[in-house]
Amino acid sequence: MEATDKSKGKLYNIHCPSCGAPANYDIKSRTYRCQYCGGSVGVGEALDKHMGFRSICREKMNAAIKNYELEKASCTGCGYNK
Repeated sequence: MEATDKSKGKLYNIHCPSCGAPANYDIKSRTYRCQYCGGSVGVGEALDKHMGFRSICREKMNAAIKNYELEKASCTGCGYNK
């Protein structure tokens, strides 16, 4: 099951914090439950973990960018330079 961040219109996959399997929303308990191990996670907690993961990935990507130099190319047909 997926949660929606309505302010940004994005969908996120929610996974079990215990085993990592996809978790489905349980309307009675208002949490996401794993059908494999029975683990559960609240929507807020799952989205916080997702955003933390995204910021770690962004930091790693920004650090890796510094190891590469920007190269220029031009089109021999039209002369466009980029």
